[in-house]
Amino acid sequence: MSMSATDSHIPATPKRSVLFVTPNLEDNSTGRTYSLWLLANALGWSSKVISFRGESVWTPLLDSEFAAACSKIGISSRSEQAKYLSRVASEYDVVVAVKPLRDSFGIAISALKIKPFPLVVDIDDPDIEARLAWKPLWRAVAWRIRFFRYWVSIRNPPAIHDKAEVIVSNPTLQKKYGGALVPHARTDTFAGATHASDQPKVAFVGTTRAHKGVDILRQAVALTSDAGFTIGITADAPPDAKPWESWIGRVPFEKGLEFVAEADIVVIPSRRNDNSIGQLPVKLVDAMLLGRAVVVTDVDPLPWAVGENGIVVEGSPEAIATALLALKDPTTRARLGTAMRDRALELFIVERISPAFEGACLAAVSRVSHRP
Repeated sequence: MSMSATDSHIPATPKRSVLFVTPNLEDNSTGRTYSLWLLANALGWSSKVISFRGESVWTPLLDSEFAAACSKIGISSRSEQAKYLSRVASEYDVVVAVKPLRDSFGIAISALKIKPFPLVVDIDDPDIEARLAWKPLWRAVAWRIRFFRYWVSIRNPPAIHDKAEVIVSNPTLQKKYGGALVPHARTDTFAGATHASDQPKVAFVGTTRAHKGVDILRQAVALTSDAGFTIGITADAPPDAKPWESWIGRVPFEKGLEFVAEADIVVIPSRRNDNSIGQLPVKLVDAMLLGRAVVVTDVDPLPWAVGENGIVVEGSPEAIATALLALKDPTTRARLGTAMRDRALELFIVERISPAFEGACLAAVSRVSHRP
């Protein structure tokens, strides 16, 4: 189930080069960088990924072809980071700052002051909203004070558009920030195993942070365990692990795909808060593309991702449990899985998304070339 972009059938475009600046090689923001890297590869462009933080590539992608394109730049001074980026930007047609954070877009803004270059900023999560909505209030105020100059530079969408072309990962973020819609991209592999079990296995792939709603999902599966439902979770087992739960720890990217392909149902139980509204977990895309039956909570943009044929519920254990029981029949799961795969092929494969990515990059180039 290789995710290499070399199998794409996208028509060749003039070869260009792109430099991705990712905020931290070690964390899951690198997953979005990987998605954009797939698009560049599919277009036939050369690319490189740099970061000033993180000693190694995010674990799920550590042994991938993508990892070979990544480099940690050992410069700690913010001013020297900006100088470095200003120098190397001239070697590429366009620079893409992944996320509007200080360690990516913030460095790019400083580098622009030294010398203009084509810049695209990617907004794929509610990162700004989460930071400015911290509780208690003193933490939000402290963040504004500590990073006042940067906060002022990104405090509203026009300020961001003034500095770069903008791309966003979903319509919820597009409503706030504008820009081109560039969803999470995947190359098509093939559908997963046939839905055949009458004792369905539920899967959750990702971190177990509070806004992910894993505790809600565990309660839902507990309510359905007497009906034969089990769950697998890609995290270390907690002290209160149940007999119907399998905790497999963090896994490499390919193993994660295999885990999803072997499941009967994938649930995205996001809680509604400042961390989740506007966030589209890429594992939902993987599950849809593999033809898994999926259940999501009613937190935007999840309903958009699954479309009118998806199962959308409120974020309670009881509502999720009811949805799971409705999917006990393999025929029902197969029908939903087919609909989800069709939706994924419509929205999330590189062939569909690459024109929007290319358009934003070329607009950035044009913006600089027409600068007076």
